[in-house]
Amino acid sequence: MTDAVLGIDVSKTTLDTSFLAGTKPRSRSFANSPDGWRQLIAWLAKEGVRQVHACLEATGRYSLGIALALHEAGHVVSLVNPAQIRDFARTKLGRNKTDPVDAAHIREYAELFKPRPWTPPSPALRRLCELQTIRAGMVASLTEWKNRSTSGMADDRALALAKATIKHFTSQLEAVDQAIAETIDNDPALCAKRIAGQHQRRGRNPGRYRAGRVAGSRCP
Repeated sequence: MTDAVLGIDVSKTTLDTSFLAGTKPRSRSFANSPDGWRQLIAWLAKEGVRQVHACLEATGRYSLGIALALHEAGHVVSLVNPAQIRDFARTKLGRNKTDPVDAAHIREYAELFKPRPWTPPSPALRRLCELQTIRAGMVASLTEWKNRSTSGMADDRALALAKATIKHFTSQLEAVDQAIAETIDNDPALCAKRIAGQHQRRGRNPGRYRAGRVAGSRCP
């Protein structure tokens, strides 16, 4: 494991970092975007760091991009449950709540506990997670429009438009389900997990099986 440690406090638009290689911590902020990721990696190279142990909170899609970029650049990455960082921060004397301080706490956590390296999800699993997110949004919209259409709409034109919207979402939902099924079918690991999921549900509630449900798979 490398001695250089990087703590990253991730938000939707910003990456606040605290970096230590030697005795003096340094901090910088970068955009949470492909350009920002490249700038952060270039900064590490300029500092003479060939490999850093980067630690950041697991915040779903906000943390995934920089985690992948650092991993692909040859750095060690750890994704930590935010609750663990909060608990660690409470033990510190300084109680200031600022992004640079949060990044320093994350770095100090990594220095002390040396969390295990993260293994990136496969491209197929990342696609599956994106499709499941899209599907959830479509199901919510479809339910909303079905409720509206049966809530006593008196205007024929409005009711026709509502029914057309329902038809559109139904068609798109079928397309997403097809994409989910193809993503699983074309990936041996996901296919094996789907079979495991079918066995788990067999005899319990088999009629509720859906192509997108894969046993043991967690979205990043």
